[in-house]
Amino acid sequence: MATHRRFLVNVSLLLIVVCLSHAQPPILSPDGPLKRVLILFEGSDLPANLARGDARQLAMLLGHFTVDYKVKGIDSYSTGELKNYDITFFIGFSKHYDPPDRFLRDVYSSDRRVVWMNTGFERFAKSYDLSSRYGFTFQKFDTLLHFDYVRVGKQTFTKGEPNMNLVTIASTKKATVIATAYASTTRREYPYIVASGRFLYIADSPFASATETDRYIYFADMLHDLLGQTHDAFHRALLRIEDVDVFENPSRLRDIADLMYSKHIPFLVGIIPFFVDPGQGLRVSLTDKPEFVDAIHYMVSRGATIVMHGITHQYEGVTAVDYEFWDGSLDRKIRREKNQVRFGGVLEE
Repeated sequence: MATHRRFLVNVSLLLIVVCLSHAQPPILSPDGPLKRVLILFEGSDLPANLARGDARQLAMLLGHFTVDYKVKGIDSYSTGELKNYDITFFIGFSKHYDPPDRFLRDVYSSDRRVVWMNTGFERFAKSYDLSSRYGFTFQKFDTLLHFDYVRVGKQTFTKGEPNMNLVTIASTKKATVIATAYASTTRREYPYIVASGRFLYIADSPFASATETDRYIYFADMLHDLLGQTHDAFHRALLRIEDVDVFENPSRLRDIADLMYSKHIPFLVGIIPFFVDPGQGLRVSLTDKPEFVDAIHYMVSRGATIVMHGITHQYEGVTAVDYEFWDGSLDRKIRREKNQVRFGGVLEE
């Protein structure tokens, strides 16, 4: 029996941030005109482009608002396209990335709201006098200071991604520092979010290495102000009991259910219906563990919602240690012959 099994209480960041400081209903009232939002990310819209993942995470957050958004790679950006949107987000990804000149020209001359995140700002600063236009400019991309906190007024958030683009403030009359990044080991502090008129710069990607205490929370909350769609404060989180398979202790499952019930907390239970250990020739299903099934029914009676957390949660390894839809040994997508599937470590037609 594997000894790796453990429970994880998974706090869903997405559901926390959209409700962290704003109340229900989650879909805001469309009293005003529908906001048009353009999300641009570094490079082209290709599956291998990792920058696209950050753009999709932003798009998921925008689902909380009354907006009409479009996501595309900046390589397909057309001159003047910014004018068609109320707000444009650009997300850089690579350390040294050069956005196309047509985009830089439009941003520099635009009177629309633009939010620039992470890299590509170096090229912008070399091409235009950002100090005169915005009151701040690019200094360098830092990998040594190890920034681990973000401060916003009296609030402090963790920063899981230690690297950051450093900017220099040239005019406090034009540029306002909304948040700073702090390195606890080197005791250095630099602007993290800087606003100048309708232009906003964020010195890294808030989606990188985010946790439930991360600056990602503040960024998601800030979207309400950027989009001009606010509502009353309401604090809510989603709790999920993670990686629950047939070898979990039924008594422990009942204890967790009782605890949640006593606190009036509804919760999710992510169940893996088949446990597989190819090395041991082991394959166990729900029907083999009736006492486990009884415990799951008990959890439902105490407020649980069951979600299916994969089938076996493995490809070639042990359930919950291995990936189900990724070849972890070769770190690549699973390659299968036509009409073949792998189930419990065995290829079947």
